[in-house]
Amino acid sequence: MTLQAQSQSFQSPVAVLDGPVEARSFQDVLAQFPSAPPATLQEARRVIARLAKLTGAEVSWPPSAPKASVDASIGGLSAWKARKIVAHIDERLDRVIYNTELAGVANLSVSHFSRAFKKTFGESARAYIMRRRISVAQELIGRGTQTLADIALACGFADQPHMTRVFGRLVGKSPSRWRRAHAVVLQ
Repeated sequence: MTLQAQSQSFQSPVAVLDGPVEARSFQDVLAQFPSAPPATLQEARRVIARLAKLTGAEVSWPPSAPKASVDASIGGLSAWKARKIVAHIDERLDRVIYNTELAGVANLSVSHFSRAFKKTFGESARAYIMRRRISVAQELIGRGTQTLADIALACGFADQPHMTRVFGRLVGKSPSRWRRAHAVVLQ
């Protein structure tokens, strides 16, 4: 089969999605997106479905992705607001961070912020902050240069027992056991 015959074999089917005839070939589908890739997950999936339809292939999305995740961007934080909030959290991990403060950074009401944060990150702001604190604590514990009490205060925990409770719940080990398991061997 020649190259021309191969390209003609992809041009014969007609893709019909959501009603009208949309494209007759790969070139027609790709011509609809000349300058940039699709902006949303939903648009990208439509393009993939069109191309699959042209080849006669079937598209199946992962079963773990619910139908609502196609429109996950609706109701969530914009990318720049999410980056701004993450930077704000990282700068202030050593102290108490309230949702009212984060909502102010995003210029949203507290209730709207809480819903948008959970939609964007998949967890509440409080859970995200605790997970970040534990991540920073793990970095500091791995270095082995500070006491656990100092690390707890540096990460924004009330005291060492507070860090130990949260650490054990999220990591599955106490900080001292985690330190022994991940200790840097000095030679």
